[in-house]
Amino acid sequence: MSDKANQNEHLFEELEQMISGNFDLSDRKISSNYPPVDILEEKEYYRIKADLPGLERCDFEIILDNNVLAICGEKRQSPVTEKNYYRHLERSYGTFHRCFNLPANLNPDAMEAFYKDGVLDIIIPKIRYSPANAIILDSE
Repeated sequence: MSDKANQNEHLFEELEQMISGNFDLSDRKISSNYPPVDILEEKEYYRIKADLPGLERCDFEIILDNNVLAICGEKRQSPVTEKNYYRHLERSYGTFHRCFNLPANLNPDAMEAFYKDGVLDIIIPKIRYSPANAIILDSE
């Protein structure tokens, strides 16, 4: 069955549940495309921006290992009390993990990350090669 058919089947199941009064999305997991990310290449660095609204800095971590950047963490749902009765839930909660293969010309020791207003901004400088580091091979 195609992905489109699976999505349609899932939508029909949710619609059926909603009509029957059993519509509950509380067990929804965050999709594999969370958080949404932009990767920009500049002359001197790479800049990665990720939207992580509603999270605290302690809710996620950034790992750069062997030119693979990983952003992972957990988006927690507010505690539900007996007074709360949700009629409809669309916001997803749960763990997330995004990985990106980056080029080899990175300087991971100079990586910087900033988190403000729900946006994670990661800057990874490129390695600068100078002619002094060049290796000259003798031809035979």
